[in-house]
Amino acid sequence: CRPLRAWRLARIIYNIFFSFIGRDKTYFYYALYMFAISLYFLNIFGFLNKYVFYNHPEYGTYVWLIMQSAAIFYIIFVRKFLNLKLVHPLWDRISKYLLYAVIGFVVFKAGYFLIYKEYGILSYLSQIVLFLGALFTVGLIVSLIQTKSQLARYFTIGSLSLGIGLLFSSILAFSGEAYSKDFFYSIQIGIVFEIFF
Repeated sequence: CRPLRAWRLARIIYNIFFSFIGRDKTYFYYALYMFAISLYFLNIFGFLNKYVFYNHPEYGTYVWLIMQSAAIFYIIFVRKFLNLKLVHPLWDRISKYLLYAVIGFVVFKAGYFLIYKEYGILSYLSQIVLFLGALFTVGLIVSLIQTKSQLARYFTIGSLSLGIGLLFSSILAFSGEAYSKDFFYSIQIGIVFEIFF
C-alpha cells in the first residue's frame, strides 16, 4: 500500500537526518533496519523487478537475503537505544548472543544459496529464525515492562506490535501458509505499527 511505503521512506530519511545531526549511530541503525525491511517488501510485492531490476529480474532473488540483515540492524538499534547494558544487563548479553547467531545465519544463508541455489532448507530455517526473533521480542518486552525506565516502557508499545506480527507470521509459516499474502501482511502490519510507536 502506497501510503505505508511513503511513511517508511519518510522515517528512513528522518532517522538518517537525526543520526547525522545528533551524531548518534542509534538512529542510523534504525534507518538501516527500515531500509532493509522496505527493500524486502518492495521485492516481495514485485516492485523491484518491475522498476529497478527490469533488465535483470534474477537480481531480485538475492534481495530476500536482506531480511535477516534487518534483524541485525534491529538488534543493534535495540541495544543502543535502550542502553541495555545499564537498563538490563541480562538482556544485553542475550541480545549480543542473538546478534552473533543472526550474523552467522546470514553468512550461512548467503553462502548456501550462492553454492546450491536452493531455497527449501533456507526457507524453513528462516521461519525458525523468525520465530526466535518473535520470542526474543516478547521476552524483552516482558522484561522491560518490569524496569523503571520510562524509555523502555515507551519502546515496548511498538515492539509489542512487531512481536505479535512476527509471531503470527511464524505460526502461519509452520501451519503451511508460509509466503502467503497473510504471512507477509502480518509481518508488514506488525512493522508498520512498530514504526508508528
